[in-house]
Amino acid sequence: MLVSVYITNAMEDYFISSKKVQILTQANILALRANTVLSNSYQGFDELVKNMDTSKGYRVYVVDINAKVIYDSNEENSIKGKTILTEQILGALQGKDEAKTERTQDGELVFNVSAPFMKDGDIVGAILMQVSGAEIEEYMSEITRNLLVLSVIVSLLIGVFSFILASIITAPIQDLTKKVKEAIEADSKVELEAKGSGEVAELIKSFNELSDKIEKQEIKRQEFVSNASHELKTPLSSIKLICDSIIESPGMPHEMVLEFLEDMNNEVDRLTRIVDKLLKLTRMDDKNTMAAIEFTLGNINKIVLDIVKSLSRLAEKKNISLNVFSEDEIYSMIEPDRLHEAIYNIVDNSIKYTPEGGEVTIRIHREENRAIITVKDTGIGISEKDKYLIFERFYRVDKARARDTGGTGLGLSIALAGVELHGGNIEVASEEGKGTTFKIMIPITTKL
Repeated sequence: MLVSVYITNAMEDYFISSKKVQILTQANILALRANTVLSNSYQGFDELVKNMDTSKGYRVYVVDINAKVIYDSNEENSIKGKTILTEQILGALQGKDEAKTERTQDGELVFNVSAPFMKDGDIVGAILMQVSGAEIEEYMSEITRNLLVLSVIVSLLIGVFSFILASIITAPIQDLTKKVKEAIEADSKVELEAKGSGEVAELIKSFNELSDKIEKQEIKRQEFVSNASHELKTPLSSIKLICDSIIESPGMPHEMVLEFLEDMNNEVDRLTRIVDKLLKLTRMDDKNTMAAIEFTLGNINKIVLDIVKSLSRLAEKKNISLNVFSEDEIYSMIEPDRLHEAIYNIVDNSIKYTPEGGEVTIRIHREENRAIITVKDTGIGISEKDKYLIFERFYRVDKARARDTGGTGLGLSIALAGVELHGGNIEVASEEGKGTTFKIMIPITTKL
């Protein structure tokens, strides 16, 4: 029983901490767009809130500098116009990010997360997110029940075979308890050695698997926060520099001010692209969201032809020959939007990294039960080292060229995620200075 309590508490603490970080990240992303609410323009902000799946107990408030609610995502029970003078809101208006948990009168776990948002370097309001913790409680209840059943079984076995099994069961349980405590306090993964077989060994294996999964998620979270912060910092710094230049030059000619504002608008557009793609990748990482996707019988050839039509003007501007050859008419169960975006990103990438006067060739054919789409270009090519990194988020082979073309380093990550959603994969063959070939392989299915 004690072991179950330790494990349950350790897992609950970790899940709550992870959830706080996740919601706080979402709150800070919302804060980047919250200025639109101040001007009564909800376009873009509403979409961001809806993408966070408010059906799972999300509620978002935006308050101005006077703690007055100017936005409430719950339209039916909206408190828009009222003032919230809680300690957490006041702290956010002083520049403090905070994530708290509390229980309602009904005993339901609720996350309260707050973050300030700024305009021209000054705090002008705050975001407050209230998120239900019911999902964590349901998961913990299931774990508790399973551990309780397992504990009862182990207790009965110990009672019957106490002398025989003492050395086999007692020692691993004590070690497990010790390691769980270490896992709570440690920053790195803790792994146990599973000796023999039986319930305890299975529990240790499950713990190790969970510990490994938690570590991978933590590494992924840290990389995400680090990369996202870096990518967002650059356009924000540019905007800050432009604002300072305008403020420090009161006599600046009107034409120059307009030029600066155009530069600022470009940086805001870039920020928007980054945030939109980050949210898209986050949704693709969410298994529940992916499970709800509906597949329909679609024509893969038509998707490719539509992409070629969309990108033909970009190719013409660079005097690039964009050709498509279709050997087979292929129908399969697909999610059209995800597959379109995946192939589009790869073709778009090939055009952008092919010099003027080059060639991009797309071929579609069937190999047994797979649809094969190859995208071959005569571009700059990819080194052997970079070939294994191009699908990593935020990775750019040529950072200077990527920024010039408006790249975010997320396009190929989204492409791979979209292809993998269909059970497929992407292979890359390339030679520096001669070009690159992307081979998209998708299983053909006519029924789900």
